[in-house]
Amino acid sequence: FAPALQGMATAIDVTGKISGPVRNLKGHKLDIHFGESTIFKGDVEMEGLPDINATFMHLNIKQLTTNRSDINSVPLPPFQKGNS
Repeated sequence: FAPALQGMATAIDVTGKISGPVRNLKGHKLDIHFGESTIFKGDVEMEGLPDINATFMHLNIKQLTTNRSDINSVPLPPFQKGNS
């Protein structure tokens, strides 16, 4: 559903309720953890996927924390084996 993410090998833990078709994806009571310290808690609505450049995102953020190390570890496309 997201060819641009093909090859990404970074673990992201997600819990919550996700519903809707890809083009109108909704996530409620999401709890997302990445890296050592990154936490997102809240709701997300995205319209326009899989075209990320045409996607509108509405975020209701209850908690968002991160650190420099986690930000520096975020892989950037294009994802290739051994680089993600």
